[in-house]
Amino acid sequence: MNVTSKDQKDFYDEEFKTLASPAMEESIRGFYFEEIVSILGDRFRPGGRVLEVGCGNGMLMKKMWERYPESSFEGFDISEKNVEMARKLGLDVSVGDADNMSLEGGYDLVYGSAVLHHLQDIGSFFEQVASMLNDGGVMLFGPEPVSYQFIYIIWHKLRRIWEIEKGMMNITEKKMRLLLAGSFENVRISRHGNAFVYSVRPVGRTWNALRLSKLPSLNDIYIYAEKRAR
Repeated sequence: MNVTSKDQKDFYDEEFKTLASPAMEESIRGFYFEEIVSILGDRFRPGGRVLEVGCGNGMLMKKMWERYPESSFEGFDISEKNVEMARKLGLDVSVGDADNMSLEGGYDLVYGSAVLHHLQDIGSFFEQVASMLNDGGVMLFGPEPVSYQFIYIIWHKLRRIWEIEKGMMNITEKKMRLLLAGSFENVRISRHGNAFVYSVRPVGRTWNALRLSKLPSLNDIYIYAEKRAR
């Protein structure tokens, strides 16, 4: 099966909505938000333009906007239903495809959560992100499931949606560093939490406090990089 943009759109418009309750999804987005803000730290200077790739229903963007109110946020998602929900939150979002972005650029931060493993060509995507970033701009993508998390593979195969999700096999630290080398510098790849702790976040904090978050089988991957100076 050759996965198309329509396959991805259909997945997120229909089936994905049954995977998590609103309360659990809020917890998940909160988990993502805390880690993204932690990784950015003082490396991102608020006040510029920010783009979220695959903004979903806008929960994460809303949290980011509240955290960095002086910045201008934009986003897009392949799902029309997601875009409709995000707009109800007052967000500037549109329908778009991360595999074929047509934005002029001028961004200081481009970020997204659980986006990379859905892409057809991650290398081409990173090149597009670099072209859209201002000098000194940064990108951050994560969490991304990784290939050794066999539970993901088993789960998606049982649900017969493996073709939609199997891009996770391309998300390894070595591959990411190679793909980013041409256009980015100061690459930082970290691991933190995963779906097993999303619904019980205090447990996740305990694991991190004990540094068990360094165990690959318990973690997703986050990828931060800065646009290479020309």
